[in-house]
Amino acid sequence: ISESEYGKLLLVPALIIAVLSVKLGTLGDRIGKATAVKLGLGLCAGGFWALLMFFNETSLLLLGSLVGVGFVIAFPSWMAMVTSSCAESQRGAAVGAVGTAQGLGAIIGVAISSNLYGRPSFKLGPIPVPAHGLPFLGCGVMLLIAFALALFTVRDTREGTSPNTGK
Repeated sequence: ISESEYGKLLLVPALIIAVLSVKLGTLGDRIGKATAVKLGLGLCAGGFWALLMFFNETSLLLLGSLVGVGFVIAFPSWMAMVTSSCAESQRGAAVGAVGTAQGLGAIIGVAISSNLYGRPSFKLGPIPVPAHGLPFLGCGVMLLIAFALALFTVRDTREGTSPNTGK
């Protein structure tokens, strides 16, 4: 699939997700922010791994959309948790720290992926890893690690309390 076909294929789902993003972004207010983070990351990781195993244009459309929905559910709740876990005077620094970590992850990911991109194809159990597919496998592993970390570490705090002080 070419880059332009990829863009055309995902244009409509991306616009639908964009329209639904406000509703999906407030899901954390209804089900709890930690639950929304876990649900969103679970959808991202599950959708991405399913896409790796069953890649075709239809699965790209459906599972790629699932990854997008997962992100739109998880990210607002994560940012709300980050900003509510620190003093009001430190919220900008907390958001900046998250952005810095994401930027460093992107830089490191590009550096590693560019080296992995030219590797030959192979099979990892039931998952075929085509030539140029190793960076995608790496992305799947990172999403799985993020989901596992969220399951075991992300907790909702009571309204008005800091997770660090309990006050």
